[in-house]
Amino acid sequence: KDETTRSEAIFQKARNDIKCRLEEQQKELNCLKADKEKYKKRLEKEIQLRKEAEKDYEDLRKKTDETNVAADKLQRKVKLMEIQLAQLEDIRDQERVYWQKKVDHIQNLEQGDTHRADLEQALKEIHAEYEQLAKRNKEDMDKYK
Repeated sequence: KDETTRSEAIFQKARNDIKCRLEEQQKELNCLKADKEKYKKRLEKEIQLRKEAEKDYEDLRKKTDETNVAADKLQRKVKLMEIQLAQLEDIRDQERVYWQKKVDHIQNLEQGDTHRADLEQALKEIHAEYEQLAKRNKEDMDKYK
Protein backbone atom coordinates (compact mmCIF):
# COMPACT_ATOMS: atom_id res chain seq x y z
CA LYS A 1 0.00 0.00 0.00
CA ASP A 2 2.85 2.29 0.69
CA GLU A 3 3.96 1.68 -2.83
CA THR A 4 0.53 2.61 -4.20
CA THR A 5 0.46 5.81 -2.20
CA ARG A 6 3.87 6.68 -3.40
CA SER A 7 2.89 5.94 -7.04
CA GLU A 8 -0.24 7.99 -6.56
CA ALA A 9 1.83 10.91 -5.21
CA ILE A 10 4.23 10.72 -8.18
CA PHE A 11 1.28 10.55 -10.54
CA GLN A 12 -0.41 13.55 -8.88
CA LYS A 13 2.86 15.55 -8.96
CA ALA A 14 3.39 14.74 -12.66
CA ARG A 15 -0.25 15.55 -13.37
CA ASN A 16 0.00 18.87 -11.52
CA ASP A 17 3.25 19.74 -13.35
CA ILE A 18 1.64 19.00 -16.70
CA LYS A 19 -1.47 21.01 -15.74
CA CYS A 20 0.76 23.89 -14.70
CA ARG A 21 2.68 23.75 -17.96
CA LEU A 22 -0.58 23.40 -19.87
CA GLU A 23 -1.95 26.53 -18.21
CA GLU A 24 1.27 28.42 -19.01
CA GLN A 25 1.11 27.20 -22.60
CA GLN A 26 -2.57 28.22 -22.78
CA LYS A 27 -1.71 31.69 -21.45
CA GLU A 28 1.15 31.99 -23.95
CA LEU A 29 -1.16 30.76 -26.73
CA ASN A 30 -3.80 33.30 -25.74
CA CYS A 31 -1.17 36.06 -25.75
CA LEU A 32 0.02 34.95 -29.18
CA LYS A 33 -3.56 34.88 -30.45
CA ALA A 34 -4.09 38.40 -29.10
CA ASP A 35 -0.84 39.54 -30.72
CA LYS A 36 -1.86 37.82 -33.96
CA GLU A 37 -5.21 39.62 -33.94
CA LYS A 38 -3.53 42.92 -33.13
CA TYR A 39 -1.01 42.45 -35.99
CA LYS A 40 -3.77 41.33 -38.34
CA LYS A 41 -5.76 44.52 -37.63
CA ARG A 42 -2.66 46.64 -37.99
CA LEU A 43 -1.78 44.90 -41.29
CA GLU A 44 -5.31 45.50 -42.59
CA LYS A 45 -5.05 49.15 -41.60
CA GLU A 46 -1.63 49.47 -43.29
CA ILE A 47 -2.97 47.78 -46.42
CA GLN A 48 -5.86 50.24 -46.50
CA LEU A 49 -3.49 53.17 -45.97
CA ARG A 50 -1.26 51.87 -48.75
CA LYS A 51 -4.22 51.54 -51.12
CA GLU A 52 -5.28 55.09 -50.28
CA ALA A 53 -1.73 56.36 -50.77
CA GLU A 54 -1.46 54.56 -54.12
CA LYS A 55 -4.81 56.03 -55.20
CA ASP A 56 -3.67 59.50 -54.10
CA TYR A 57 -0.42 58.98 -55.99
CA GLU A 58 -2.28 57.96 -59.15
CA ASP A 59 -4.66 60.91 -58.80
CA LEU A 60 -1.76 63.32 -58.35
CA ARG A 61 0.09 61.82 -61.29
CA LYS A 62 -3.03 62.13 -63.46
CA LYS A 63 -3.55 65.74 -62.38
CA THR A 64 0.12 66.49 -63.05
CA ASP A 65 -0.15 65.01 -66.53
CA GLU A 66 -3.33 66.97 -67.21
CA THR A 67 -1.69 70.16 -65.96
CA ASN A 68 1.34 69.58 -68.17
CA VAL A 69 -0.88 69.03 -71.21
CA ALA A 70 -2.88 72.18 -70.43
CA ALA A 71 0.31 74.20 -69.89
CA ASP A 72 1.75 72.99 -73.20
CA LYS A 73 -1.48 73.85 -74.99
CA LEU A 74 -1.53 77.34 -73.45
CA GLN A 75 2.13 77.83 -74.31
CA ARG A 76 1.36 77.06 -77.96
CA LYS A 77 -1.56 79.49 -77.88
CA VAL A 78 0.64 82.19 -76.36
CA LYS A 79 3.25 81.71 -79.08
CA LEU A 80 0.59 81.86 -81.78
CA MET A 81 -0.82 85.05 -80.27
CA GLU A 82 2.67 86.56 -80.12
CA ILE A 83 3.10 85.78 -83.82
CA GLN A 84 -0.32 87.28 -84.62
CA LEU A 85 0.53 90.39 -82.61
CA ALA A 86 3.81 90.83 -84.48
CA GLN A 87 1.97 90.43 -87.78
CA LEU A 88 -0.64 93.00 -86.75
CA GLU A 89 2.10 95.43 -85.83
CA ASP A 90 3.74 94.87 -89.23
CA ILE A 91 0.40 95.47 -90.97
CA ARG A 92 -0.15 98.61 -88.91
CA ASP A 93 3.31 99.88 -89.86
CA GLN A 94 2.64 99.13 -93.53
CA GLU A 95 -0.68 100.95 -93.36
CA ARG A 96 0.96 103.97 -91.73
CA VAL A 97 3.52 104.16 -94.50
CA TYR A 98 0.81 103.65 -97.11
CA TRP A 99 -1.44 106.37 -95.70
CA GLN A 100 1.44 108.77 -95.15
CA LYS A 101 2.33 108.41 -98.84
CA LYS A 102 -1.30 109.01 -99.78
CA VAL A 103 -1.52 112.09 -97.58
CA ASP A 104 1.73 113.39 -99.09
CA HIS A 105 0.35 112.69 -102.56
CA ILE A 106 -2.90 114.53 -101.77
CA GLN A 107 -0.99 117.48 -100.35
CA ASN A 108 1.08 117.59 -103.52
CA LEU A 109 -2.09 117.48 -105.61
CA GLU A 110 -3.64 120.32 -103.62
CA GLN A 111 -0.53 122.43 -104.03
CA GLY A 112 -0.36 121.96 -107.76
CA ASP A 113 -2.61 123.40 -110.40
CA THR A 114 -4.87 120.45 -110.87
CA HIS A 115 -8.50 120.29 -111.51
CA ARG A 116 -11.08 119.16 -109.06
CA ALA A 117 -11.84 116.16 -111.21
CA ASP A 118 -8.24 114.95 -110.91
CA LEU A 119 -8.49 115.23 -107.14
CA GLU A 120 -11.76 113.32 -107.06
CA GLN A 121 -10.22 110.63 -109.27
CA ALA A 122 -7.20 110.41 -106.95
CA LEU A 123 -9.50 110.06 -103.95
CA LYS A 124 -11.45 107.32 -105.71
CA GLU A 125 -8.16 105.54 -106.46
CA ILE A 126 -7.08 105.93 -102.86
CA HIS A 127 -10.41 104.58 -101.69
CA ALA A 128 -10.16 101.60 -104.06
CA GLU A 129 -6.59 100.90 -102.92
CA TYR A 130 -7.69 101.15 -99.29
CA GLU A 131 -10.49 98.67 -99.91
CA GLN A 132 -8.03 96.26 -101.54
CA LEU A 133 -5.59 96.65 -98.65
CA ALA A 134 -8.34 96.12 -96.07
CA LYS A 135 -9.54 93.02 -97.93
CA ARG A 136 -5.99 91.64 -98.12
CA ASN A 137 -5.39 92.34 -94.41
CA LYS A 138 -8.66 90.62 -93.51
CA GLU A 139 -7.64 87.57 -95.57
CA ASP A 140 -4.22 87.56 -93.86
CA MET A 141 -5.86 87.69 -90.43
CA ASP A 142 -8.28 84.89 -91.34
CA LYS A 143 -5.29 82.70 -92.20
CA TYR A 144 -4.00 83.00 -88.64
CA LYS A 145 -7.27 82.33 -86.82
